[in-house]
Amino acid sequence: MNTSEKKKNEQDNEKEKEKEKEKEIEKVSTEFNLNKVERITKKKFEELKEKTLKYDEEFPNKNFKSFVKVPDYDEEQRPIPVIFDTDIGSDIDDALALLLLLHLPAEDVKLLGVTTEYGWVGVRAAVAESIVENYRKDYEVKEEIPVYAGYTPVLYNKMSLWHTGNEGYGAYLNEKQIKKLIKEPYTFKQNKNSKWAAVDFIIKCCLESEKKISIISIGGMTNIALALRKNPLIIKNIDRIVFMGMVKKLLVVDLEITNLRDQHRPAIVPHSTKMPDILKLGHSYHCNHSCHNIRQDIGAAMEVFNSGVRIMCVGHAVTHTWFNNEIVPKLRKMDSKYGDFNVVGLLLDIWLHYRSQIFHQEIDGTCPHDPLTTTECIYPSRFIKYARGHMRITPKGNSEFIWDPVNGNHYIGSQFRHPKIWLKWFSYSLLSKEQNIKQNIILKKELKKIKDNEQKKIDEML
Repeated sequence: MNTSEKKKNEQDNEKEKEKEKEKEIEKVSTEFNLNKVERITKKKFEELKEKTLKYDEEFPNKNFKSFVKVPDYDEEQRPIPVIFDTDIGSDIDDALALLLLLHLPAEDVKLLGVTTEYGWVGVRAAVAESIVENYRKDYEVKEEIPVYAGYTPVLYNKMSLWHTGNEGYGAYLNEKQIKKLIKEPYTFKQNKNSKWAAVDFIIKCCLESEKKISIISIGGMTNIALALRKNPLIIKNIDRIVFMGMVKKLLVVDLEITNLRDQHRPAIVPHSTKMPDILKLGHSYHCNHSCHNIRQDIGAAMEVFNSGVRIMCVGHAVTHTWFNNEIVPKLRKMDSKYGDFNVVGLLLDIWLHYRSQIFHQEIDGTCPHDPLTTTECIYPSRFIKYARGHMRITPKGNSEFIWDPVNGNHYIGSQFRHPKIWLKWFSYSLLSKEQNIKQNIILKKELKKIKDNEQKKIDEML
């Protein structure tokens, strides 16, 4: 055997060892023991429930509010460094949220990058990149905004993958390109054939950022769960995760006797009614509806919600506003001089045609779940009040909540204040950065008027 052959064999052996090492890392990182995770989360949840029962002794004169505002960022934290984790490409609201985020003032937010998750992650990355690159080109943004196809498959779920079948066409991809990205998602250029690229990007951002980062999570939590597993140290540099999902309409009070002081069965709140105006310490509140983003990867959600990270949930209880004003036809015309606006317009047009076919009638609007979630990440509690406490995800994807106004890490969106004003602000924010800044000034004045009127009413009552 000559020297060159020997060298080649050594290189081949090294490659094989690297592959084996990668397989071992993947096995350790993605193994999910349902019984073990459920046992840990349930034990922790029961301990927290017991702790809240002692609050009436620790704070006898404290009048806790059921619904509160989430702490805002300090001025030095702005612009807020943000990672946008999304299942963009199916429902239109992800694309609308990304467009909104790109058009917000630079002094408020800095988009570090986009990671995709769930199903056809390569196609989803191409859709996100199409919006981002058109934005960079038209607004002459020199700084890179990387996009990565996320990890797949999921850790644990109980439902089959859902796709509309239209994914990718809004990003001006042809059928051949779409099929390739479905079959080989990690050929997406930023990934460089690595399925861990999105996970590693999240870890890198957390470790290298001088400020704590926020993660907008508007899909399943696979990438986030794996990032927390691979490097638990990143938790110290995550300010919050703002998650689109959780209760559909309401939390339902548990049938069991959960208040150990008052040996009675608490009233049941019907699933279709409003959140109870007064939450009680020591009670478990259940939601028997499993939202889509939890169902995507139940295992990942169980782990992330048990990690200790602050999580804001913007769910269907508050995201019920209907977006069908004059901006919708303007988007669908696709005649803007800005490419990002036109890409989202095409995606919106495809989505509304798809929905119209399903319901056999013309659908002219959509619920902007993800844009509201994005708003709450950058401007916490400007429009939503939250129930603070601890949320546990069950193996079925349902949720259980304990109200904890003192130490709760989870904030559940419960009251949507001034939806018409938000919709107006959101609509104008999509048009252009210049109009957005002007509109912010106008809306600040409107919100101040409302605040002054509310204070006046309180003063009159007193």
